[in-house]
Amino acid sequence: MGLMNYAKIIWKGVGVVIDLIVLGEFLLNPAVVGAISGFGQTYAQLIYDAIVIALLVGLAVLSGLLAIQINSRLTRAEKTIEQTKSPEPELPEIGGTKYDSTLRLKKNIPDFEVMLPMATNRIRFLGASLESILVPHRRTIENLLQRGITMYFLLMKPDSELVGKFTQTAGETYSKKRIEESLLTLKEIRTKFPDSIRIKVYDILPFHTLIIIDESLLQIGLYLHDSDPSGRPQSIVARNLQPEIFESLVRSYRKAWEKAEEVG
Repeated sequence: MGLMNYAKIIWKGVGVVIDLIVLGEFLLNPAVVGAISGFGQTYAQLIYDAIVIALLVGLAVLSGLLAIQINSRLTRAEKTIEQTKSPEPELPEIGGTKYDSTLRLKKNIPDFEVMLPMATNRIRFLGASLESILVPHRRTIENLLQRGITMYFLLMKPDSELVGKFTQTAGETYSKKRIEESLLTLKEIRTKFPDSIRIKVYDILPFHTLIIIDESLLQIGLYLHDSDPSGRPQSIVARNLQPEIFESLVRSYRKAWEKAEEVG
């Protein structure tokens, strides 16, 4: 029986009780009962009180049944809602540690030796010179390329006028010489894996570094005035936790890639 049907029954029951009480006020009035039955007013009063009490008990029972039914329906509804809730997305686990998107210094971010091998399809890089990745992690990069991972590298154009200005702001780590050395390293790697690596250079000031692993995880680092890579605030962003931020950063990378020049 539906909840509305129970409510209708209770409502009708309440109406009947009220009608009986009103009728009882007349028919069960001690004077009337005493006059009709010949009994005394005291006995008539007892009959009247007993009937009223019985009616009130009946009303209480009906109300209790309604309350039980409502509670049962609410409990089932809560269970249904709980079952249909989407599970809370889990934090990405890197090297046995779970990370949220809190900004951290590089020393508190997973090492690239742990993070890069998580890729199953492709890795996209964005930076000024990418020296901090290419120099210490070249072997890991080559191992991943050997494994079939596709890689995209996006660096500053070394002869751009903006390189000098950026170096004055961010430090010598991103000088023209460092960028040219990174490009040379990438070209050497490309000779071994010509179908698995693409290199482009851009002629705009970089706002941040970016490493996108497959379509699920990325690491973003902020450039600061006159600081080396180890001092940059960085963050891990997982697509399942922050899809809008993730997609916004990936979209920014695509735009920069489209405007960049292919390195021959």
